[in-house]
Amino acid sequence: MLGDNATQEKKAGDIGKNIWSSLLSEVSSRSTSSKFSDGEKNIILLGDDLSGKTTLATRLQGKEDPHRGSALEYQYMEIQDEDVDEKAICGIWIMEGNRSYRSLLHFALPKERFSDSIIVLTLDMSQPWIMMESLDTWTTVIREHIDQSKISAEELKSLEEKLIQDFQKYIDPSEVTQDDPSIVSQATSRLSSSNDPDSEQITIPLGENTLTCNLGIQLIVVCTKCDFTEKLEKDNDYKEEHFDFIQHRLRTFCLKYGAALFYTSVKDNKNTEILHRYLLHKLYGFPFDVSASVVDKDAVFVPSGWDTEKKISIISDNFTKVSVNDAFEDVIARPIVRKPLQEMKEITAEDEQIFLTKAQTLLSAPPAGPGATRASVPNRTTADANRLKAAQTSRASLGGLSGASAPKIKPDPNKPAQSNERVLANFFNSLLNKKPGSPASPAPSDKTAADLARLQQQANIKQRNSPSGSKQPTSGAS
Repeated sequence: MLGDNATQEKKAGDIGKNIWSSLLSEVSSRSTSSKFSDGEKNIILLGDDLSGKTTLATRLQGKEDPHRGSALEYQYMEIQDEDVDEKAICGIWIMEGNRSYRSLLHFALPKERFSDSIIVLTLDMSQPWIMMESLDTWTTVIREHIDQSKISAEELKSLEEKLIQDFQKYIDPSEVTQDDPSIVSQATSRLSSSNDPDSEQITIPLGENTLTCNLGIQLIVVCTKCDFTEKLEKDNDYKEEHFDFIQHRLRTFCLKYGAALFYTSVKDNKNTEILHRYLLHKLYGFPFDVSASVVDKDAVFVPSGWDTEKKISIISDNFTKVSVNDAFEDVIARPIVRKPLQEMKEITAEDEQIFLTKAQTLLSAPPAGPGATRASVPNRTTADANRLKAAQTSRASLGGLSGASAPKIKPDPNKPAQSNERVLANFFNSLLNKKPGSPASPAPSDKTAADLARLQQQANIKQRNSPSGSKQPTSGAS
């Protein structure tokens, strides 16, 4: 009896150990097969200012209100694997479009994170004429960063080979049949998930212009604001051929770098959800079964590994007004912005009769003191002062009061001679009574005024020397 009890206790102990062993093995297998076992992943958004980086990052996080930072900003989005009920954090780095901040890139993309990061290059569809220039600029920034990171040649070579393998192992979900579960598994698994060197998979050789600019880092080119296509058609007279030409150039660029291409619109919610799923697929190995789409001009999607030179040539075969060899800036030209003409302020001249009335009032006013003149009137405009000065000169010339050179003539007390003020008043009255349609009388020149003064002086001398000068009235100039 005692022996039987000992045997039963031993069997129970073995069963308990087996249960714990199986539980530990299951937990261990789950931890090793977790999609999040490789640590934190990163998404780096690069692009010009106002190209939609912050808005795109906000949509990837499932938020509505964008939070805009400065220089280099860090955000994150939570990733959840519903199969094993696990969560992870995916970092999102956003760098401003000013290239003076490129030295900050080593915080977001150290060389240890090259294999765990994806760079997203954003382009602004509302300004398609700067697309290729922007791509050249930012790929140069990335290449300079890789060179300055001091990564070893062996490590960089390994990253480049990994990118080539991922590109070659792509399988289009539209070509998968439900009868072949192995192909289904490959198509819906991560493109780079076959780390087993013994696994056999057919790879397609690369084309002549495929991955010729291999950076060793995954790239995704995202054209934002694709809802502007209608505005480009209306305002810039864009035709279907213009959009085909843009797509041709972008797909050719992506083929050289092994990059994926997305046309998105946060406003119309186009391709943003597909981009989110594709990022999780490339970073964590989540299933992805969306096929390429190149028909709609505002919703293009080309995954990495799908495109070929032959597929791209289908676009160029339909060109009629442009050629694949045309310069991008010649076909997609920057619009000429015409600056509005400077607003000319209208200047209304004072009516001539009103001015003459003012002048007559000023000249007929009595002097304020012995040394004052009628021209000493404050608060008049510069134009009025100049005109009054000319009128005073004419008045002095006509009246023989042009200075010390004119002899002083003693007035005859027996005869009320015509005063100089009266002569000048008659002159201005004649101007005031002038009809609106009649031509204006020219102002006397300096020479004419001098001649009149000389004649007046001679007449005064003759009158003074004449025997009957005291009895005959002096003839004044009119």
